[in-house]
Amino acid sequence: MVFSNALMRFALHAKECSAPRAQVMLDWPDKGDAKPFDSEYAFAYSQGKTADGNVTYISGPLQSLGFADSVAYTNMNHSTLLQASDLIVGAVRELVECSLGKRKPGIGVECLKIVRDKIRGAPSKVVGRGIVVSSGSSSLLESIKRGLAEHVYAA
Repeated sequence: MVFSNALMRFALHAKECSAPRAQVMLDWPDKGDAKPFDSEYAFAYSQGKTADGNVTYISGPLQSLGFADSVAYTNMNHSTLLQASDLIVGAVRELVECSLGKRKPGIGVECLKIVRDKIRGAPSKVVGRGIVVSSGSSSLLESIKRGLAEHVYAA
């Protein structure tokens, strides 16, 4: 579910930016089992749907957007792009925890301040574009908006 959601978001981004090509790169999966990712990608690539067929990509099939025909795998130790992505994911997790009052801002929030203008939807539409709250919890949504304003976009 997380992978297909990320694929759909990446496809929309590629479409909006008119990217001539796109490549999905993943850290080598736990226990070396790439089949779930390969299967999901194959459906997204050729049909523009999730593997279970329940969700159709708004962007259409990945092949029509210049995506490579398969996912590339690497080891995070050898990929600075995956390392940077992992840092951003951890920084957003810290922001969410701060927004919920579970911790004080630390290096993760400081990292987000550095890249804040690069977050999709910045500065006014980060929540819903760059950070999506899928739980439907309005209190979580408001907490994250407040956390962004207080910790990341504060003067």
